[in-house]
Amino acid sequence: MIGLLLLLCTSWAGDPLVRPPVPTSQPGECPQSISISKGETITPRILKDGAAVCSGVVVPTSQLAYLLATEVHRNGIETVHIQDIRILQARLSEYDKPPSWAERPAVQRAIGGVVVGAVAVGLWTVYLTAGGE
Repeated sequence: MIGLLLLLCTSWAGDPLVRPPVPTSQPGECPQSISISKGETITPRILKDGAAVCSGVVVPTSQLAYLLATEVHRNGIETVHIQDIRILQARLSEYDKPPSWAERPAVQRAIGGVVVGAVAVGLWTVYLTAGGE
């Protein structure tokens, strides 16, 4: 039953998130990332006579560092989730194994019948030896 519920829940979850593809370069885009420091002149590769030579976005250093840290954190969480899924799959495969002979319901019923019969015979013997008729 648990295996069936696990199967249903994972099927409802949908496809795992897939990393989007790397976009293609756009016309007029700067060919590489270029750092800009406060107080320094801007390189002629992106600025010539006060006009931009190519298109790009200037992102504050702290925001870029945060985005990179978020990416590293996401990769770590993804690794943990992959390990969790493998552990759950291993546990699920344990439920596919047949039970040992002592765990089978027919064997447990037979043992229970023998125990009840032995107790009944023991009580009947005590009753007869105690003088009951």
